[in-house]
Amino acid sequence: MVTKEKHLVEPLNVLPSTTPGVQIELYPDYVRLRRTDILSTLFGRKTTFRLNEIASVHLYESRHANRGLLVLVGHDENRLMEMYYACENHHDALKLQEAIEARIG
Repeated sequence: MVTKEKHLVEPLNVLPSTTPGVQIELYPDYVRLRRTDILSTLFGRKTTFRLNEIASVHLYESRHANRGLLVLVGHDENRLMEMYYACENHHDALKLQEAIEARIG
């Protein structure tokens, strides 16, 4: 009997969303939006954005709403990934933005 081992890669950086069960994960070659909430049945459990497909990363913060928005924009103008995060995680969002920008050049 032959067993196959899965090669598991740990994310380099993780940013949780304000939506429970949702987070953005940075891997060496891609960024993944992972869902484990009820919406995962509608949209799928994960959405992947390869680093070479990302044109820019934007952060927006609203102290009034106590949340920020991370936006990944693709080279194809129809490709976009967004996720809201709590303002208390803004420092982590900045680190994630810097890490992605360093990898995309």
